[in-house]
Amino acid sequence: MKNATIEAIRTFWNLHPCDGQPDVERRMRYRYRKEPWLPPVLKIIALQEGALLEVGCGQGTDGVYICSRKKNGSYTGVDLSGQSIENAKAAARHFSGRLGVLPLFQTGNAEGLEFAESSFDAVYSCGVLHHSPDTIGAIEEIYRVLKKGGTCYVYLYRNDSPKVLTARALRFISRI
Repeated sequence: MKNATIEAIRTFWNLHPCDGQPDVERRMRYRYRKEPWLPPVLKIIALQEGALLEVGCGQGTDGVYICSRKKNGSYTGVDLSGQSIENAKAAARHFSGRLGVLPLFQTGNAEGLEFAESSFDAVYSCGVLHHSPDTIGAIEEIYRVLKKGGTCYVYLYRNDSPKVLTARALRFISRI
């Protein structure tokens, strides 16, 4: 059942990438107008030295923003949706030459991150983990790959928020 749920989530996000604007600059304008508190936080995250992992990078909007301001270290973004990862790679190509760090985008599941223990100095995840069938398991995975003393930035929506209820309704409709 869990694998079926994961596949339903992957299918939904492949069909409806987050902030579905057709190009990265429009996605950025849309996202940061909708979430104006986010760019100042992303600037702080970009100052983190070492290896940064974004869990649930979507189409790479925040990852490209971070990499355009990050001066050293590395950035890896993982997402369940292969379509979103392809769009993230296209976003990085669009910004090539303007990125301080080249992002690595790859498919991955927050509930089973394919990285060794203590691989990252910082982890960032915004509006993602509450979509996981096993949110606690995903958080445990983040803790596993985060170095001791590392920094973690995790933002979740309330389960009963209008945003989450709308996402659930859309997923239900897409299944039928």
